[in-house]
This record gives sequence, structure tokens and C-alpha cells, in this order.
Amino acid sequence: MRINMRAGVIAQPWAVVQGELDRVCALAQQASNAVVGTGIIPYDTPPEALLRARAYLAELG
Repeated sequence: MRINMRAGVIAQPWAVVQGELDRVCALAQQASNAVVGTGIIPYDTPPEALLRARAYLAELG
């Protein structure tokens, strides 16, 4: 199962991104074989936002 974040949320302030990551991870924990994705990445998204999200997910395990 693939669970996407809401479109464009990755370009929002970190608190919004973190909340969305927590939401999709909670959904993923309910499935035995789930993948979390960004869906759409807006063109002007800073690369740092993606790297921070990836690091946060790595911390969650």
C-alpha cells in the first residue's frame, strides 16, 4: 500500500510537515506492507525540506 502526504505540504513550515509525516506514519503502521511518499513536490521546495523529512523519518525507524 502506498500512502502519500497531502500535495504540497513538504513546502510548508516544518511544524506542518512534521504533523503530516506523523499522520502518514500512523496510517502506515496499520498496514503490513506500506510505503510513505510525498506525492507531489512543488518546484520551489527547498532541498533542505526533503532532507529534514528524510532524517525525521529515519529517526522514527
